[in-house]
Amino acid sequence: MTSWHSIPLGKVVTFQRGYDLPHRARKRGPVPIVSSAGITDYHDVPMVSPPGVVTGRYGTIGEVFLVTVPFWPLNTTLYVRDFHGNDPRFVYYMLHRFDFHSFSGKSGVPGVYRNNLHLEPVSVSGDVDEQRAIATALSDVDELLAGLNHLITKKRDLKQAAMQQLLTGKSRLPGFSGQWTVMTLFELAEKKRSCSTTGTGSSQSTLRRKESG
Repeated sequence: MTSWHSIPLGKVVTFQRGYDLPHRARKRGPVPIVSSAGITDYHDVPMVSPPGVVTGRYGTIGEVFLVTVPFWPLNTTLYVRDFHGNDPRFVYYMLHRFDFHSFSGKSGVPGVYRNNLHLEPVSVSGDVDEQRAIATALSDVDELLAGLNHLITKKRDLKQAAMQQLLTGKSRLPGFSGQWTVMTLFELAEKKRSCSTTGTGSSQSTLRRKESG
């Protein structure tokens, strides 16, 4: 079994600064343009072949992106030019452990510099199969979390729809009927105070009351 060892990050991957591409030079196409905030635009030709791992050099610092199609990394980013035989997905997850903000501004100018990153010691397995197994396990967790987030969003939308119906009187719960009355919060407070004073009111005042008839 190949043991884990600590080596400078520069011996695991080599970072390269991205490439300038002003808006006036961009042409409509399928190639994602990756900035420090992720995919922010598209172009017609790529600069880098996949797989790619990209992080912010200026602007949004600390985010790490895995790119699986040909892409154009902007000059506000650093991308991995050479994985030195290591698994790209493993590298992607490994870089999530970095506190990139701690590297910002070391030269006096805000920003992350690859030379500083290359010197940072990291622990890696020399067994690429183990790297792939770790990356697969973490990817499975990401997929599970994405599914849970989708489910939470769906349930939140259902709750909002139910609130829209129930809190406006458009839908009624079983056993309740009659018209709703519109009143101000002041009127509601006065009604509650009156009920509390006379002792004839309910402690569960609501915004709904039946029209007397």
